[in-house]
Amino acid sequence: MPIFTAAVSTKVPITDRIAAGEALGRGGDPRLTGDILIKLPEHDGVRLGKYLVTVQGFQAFVEAGGYEELAYWSEAGWRFRQEERWMAPGSWIGHIGHSNRPVTEISWYEFHTVLRPTRPG
Repeated sequence: MPIFTAAVSTKVPITDRIAAGEALGRGGDPRLTGDILIKLPEHDGVRLGKYLVTVQGFQAFVEAGGYEELAYWSEAGWRFRQEERWMAPGSWIGHIGHSNRPVTEISWYEFHTVLRPTRPG
């Protein structure tokens, strides 16, 4: 894991860091499990993600039926999802296999849907 620290990462070629990150993602990146939210002391009750929303994190939403469940979405987001016939992020098949990369090709509505604190069930 030291390869990903600021002190060491600058001494390792970027191609090696990318390869290490991909291997770590395939094996299960321990940084992406458990509580990955950071409390903001100056804003009571506000927490931010320690990392960008990853493919692994978004995949949990997709597999949980997030695109079929109205309870996950705002009213405007659900309307957009239906109009655009979204069932996964753009180029989703290309994302799978790169679990610790940031998810891309999602809309503002999809991003905020994944981060909503209230989930059905």
